[in-house]
Amino acid sequence: MRLIYVSHRTPAEDAQFRQLRAAYEDAFRQWSSQARLVQSLLCHSDPDSAEIRDAQSRLEVALAIYRQRRDSLAEFILAQSAVRKASGSAATRAATASTQASASEESAVLRGLRTAEPSLSLRMTGTCACPAAE
Repeated sequence: MRLIYVSHRTPAEDAQFRQLRAAYEDAFRQWSSQARLVQSLLCHSDPDSAEIRDAQSRLEVALAIYRQRRDSLAEFILAQSAVRKASGSAATRAATASTQASASEESAVLRGLRTAEPSLSLRMTGTCACPAAE
């Protein structure tokens, strides 16, 4: 059985959604990469080194960018949902069944946005999280 994706977004809105989603995912990858670097430095460097402090600063910047892009994506999705609900004409209600895939995708993205919140409490206490050091 093959699922068909039906969207009530215009092509421009679809393009904006894809752009916002890609920016969000890129920001998460950047944050994740920076977090791994900080953890690695904590395992293999003096915890008070300037290199670690610099990496922690970059981690904080990456987290701020991630949050901004997450919020932009969530605002777009919520605005689109509000527009669909506000235009609740009979024709729109009749087409509701065909938009389940779109709503489901947006709901999944929003759930992911809420549960993927990174934390800066990444073993910055100087303890090493590296398997080799345990």
